[in-house]
Amino acid sequence: MPEQDDVKQEAGPEAQAGPGAENGKPGKDPVRTWTLIILAACVALLAWYLRSDRVTPMSSQARVHALVVPIAPEVSGRVTSVSVSNNRLVAAGQELFRLDEEQLRYALQTANAALDQAYQGQGAASANVDAARASLESARAGMERSRLDVERMRRIREQDPGAISERRLESAEASYVLSRGQVEAAQAAVQ
Repeated sequence: MPEQDDVKQEAGPEAQAGPGAENGKPGKDPVRTWTLIILAACVALLAWYLRSDRVTPMSSQARVHALVVPIAPEVSGRVTSVSVSNNRLVAAGQELFRLDEEQLRYALQTANAALDQAYQGQGAASANVDAARASLESARAGMERSRLDVERMRRIREQDPGAISERRLESAEASYVLSRGQVEAAQAAVQ
């Protein structure tokens, strides 16, 4: 037997590779081949199932041999009656079913209430703008009065320095500056 071991060692790794190694390629793995075949079959079955369910959906109640056309109302609600029977032709615009009118009335009342609330909010906003404009006019009038007071006091002080105290003139000037700030605030409120 030592002679046979020597023969195997002389042949090298090519002789020990097994079947399929004669042409320099390792043999094909049968597990991989069957895995790819099963995977391809699953993909084909999935594609067939999805296509057939779209073309011919089936249920325990009926079988349709045509493309399915979805029907949906413009509003949501519970169906109270169906006006057509199975396997009948329908025309465009024909009533197919009725929805619960109580739910529709409730939805309409809710929408009307929201609309009324929006109108009231708009009216309140309009009233706020009118009030801000009136406040602006009042502030402008106050500023004009303060400006005239300052001018009058300065003129009197120039004519008779002892008639009006420096403090009273400073108070009138401060009042004028304050009224200018009130006008600017009122203008900001209007915008």
